[in-house]
Amino acid sequence: MSESKLWAKIKAALQPRVTGRDEINLAATHQPPPKPGREDVGPMVLADIQARIDMGIEKHGVPLQTHNGRDPLWDAYQEAIDLCMYLRQAIMERDGECNGGQSALCPGCKVTVGGEGVKWQCKA
Repeated sequence: MSESKLWAKIKAALQPRVTGRDEINLAATHQPPPKPGREDVGPMVLADIQARIDMGIEKHGVPLQTHNGRDPLWDAYQEAIDLCMYLRQAIMERDGECNGGQSALCPGCKVTVGGEGVKWQCKA
């Protein structure tokens, strides 16, 4: 199977399946403007960054440094892929609807990737 056909199948398999309503893909919709909230996020992010620096020093003996023998673009790209996976997992678990075989909360749902692209299956 050609790469373009595989991507077409992946795209088709990931299209939303919403029953009883118009189809909507929340990944392509705008969020409303923010309103005043409860807590500032920035200080927590700064604390998280410092904690990661400290953990890196504890684990590797030095902080992250330039020219360390690794390719930082590949490291970051791989981490970004992991981030996308974790974000989608959280969305799926939060939303929780099976939608005919697309929910991490449904014990019968699973996703497979193979020669025919990405497929969701629900045996519940």
